[in-house]
Amino acid sequence: MAEAILQVPPDGNGQKLRVESVVVGANTVLEQVIVLADSTGNLINATANRLLVDGSGVTQPVSVASPLTTNRALGTTTVTGVSVTTTSAQIIASNASRKSLLIINNSTVVVYVKSGTATATNASIAIQPNGGTFQTDTTSSAFQAIVASGTASVTVVEDA
Repeated sequence: MAEAILQVPPDGNGQKLRVESVVVGANTVLEQVIVLADSTGNLINATANRLLVDGSGVTQPVSVASPLTTNRALGTTTVTGVSVTTTSAQIIASNASRKSLLIINNSTVVVYVKSGTATATNASIAIQPNGGTFQTDTTSSAFQAIVASGTASVTVVEDA
């Protein structure tokens, strides 16, 4: 079977990921919602353990092995609220055990982030306000953040 990649356009807030709030123990974390699509970009509908996989209108039975096996071990999720100012500062330290990192901009101003050393607004990744996100599963580096003016609040979610 050929691998297909579906590009996700940003929503009205600039977000490219759909997330839902989930309570895990004493923490509330954001969990990414995955939407299934075929290689042409048509959505695959799931209803009562059956998938609609083509335009025929006929659903196919689906079963999930229990327990569901993933290609990586589950880690520990850490959720941290961080204030970001006009001075570049580290918002999360490097972590060789990191599996994924999600940074959510909870404020009304753009937050600029960069892995490694100090950052500036013109040399960073811009996270849009009001729920904009940045996510990576390819780096264990520390991340720095800065805003052009005022103060911002971000949520940093690390799975390690």
